[in-house]
Amino acid sequence: MAAAFTSTTTSRRQFLTLLGISAAAVSCGTATAGGGSGSGAQIKTLKYQGAVGAVSLPELAADLGYFEDVKLEWVGNTISGPQDIQSAATGQTHFGSAFNGAVIKLAAANAPIKAVISSYGSDRSSYAGYFVLEDSPIRSARDLIGKKVGMNTLGAHYQALLDLYLSRNGLSKADAGKVELLGPFSAGTYVMTERFIKQNPDTVRTFTTGVAKAIEWSRTTPRDEVVARMTEIVRKRGRNEDTTALRYWRSYGIAEPGGRIPDKEFQLWLDWLGERGEIKKGQLKPSDLYTNEFNGYGKG
Repeated sequence: MAAAFTSTTTSRRQFLTLLGISAAAVSCGTATAGGGSGSGAQIKTLKYQGAVGAVSLPELAADLGYFEDVKLEWVGNTISGPQDIQSAATGQTHFGSAFNGAVIKLAAANAPIKAVISSYGSDRSSYAGYFVLEDSPIRSARDLIGKKVGMNTLGAHYQALLDLYLSRNGLSKADAGKVELLGPFSAGTYVMTERFIKQNPDTVRTFTTGVAKAIEWSRTTPRDEVVARMTEIVRKRGRNEDTTALRYWRSYGIAEPGGRIPDKEFQLWLDWLGERGEIKKGQLKPSDLYTNEFNGYGKG
């Protein structure tokens, strides 16, 4: 059986595992992505990776004028969420976005990173799902026993969702009928290095608050207008991209107002990774992984 899903343009990113990352490599690279110059000036141009045919929230925020004196510099397209945040951790870019489970694994490998705002998620408009043909004999979790489920990447978001579904349905036949999936939640975040945040607090605040405003603009603006704006953004950047997929955009799927990050968005995956033995139980707590300090949305 192959896994299929619907999602926002952001959440279509493919996720790679983070096995093999060394603390030495990460700590060595963070100096490159450090902060302002020796004179104390803060960085105002943020390097980042994009995605073909998609408009990320920072790109939308910049186009809407929410970044004030902060500019974006595109350095190429990412191949996955984990690759995107590794690039931020090693100094190739100033921020990256990935599934929160991938953020946890990178932090557990001693990368000095912090999530500053949610980047995508699952809501009633945009969500992940697993589908079979109408005449398929697969109708429940137990029907998957002995079957193969195709995954683009092991150890990443969609495998995590499938594992939760199976574990929640595997106790008994009676319990299987009581299980539901996760409901609305923010699945990924934008991260920066702790050093960059410390040395560029005003830039980080402008970036984070601008993204928060873009999240709310996308929620409150008629969908056709949002799609038209994103289509124009893709056309203006002149990278010979197909804008067809943007027609099907519904939302970024972010659950919390302004993309603020609650403990539960990380605790869910801390528990899951701990149970799987991929991180040590108790090694990290949610507050180690994120901060809402720089998100000015809703603060007056």
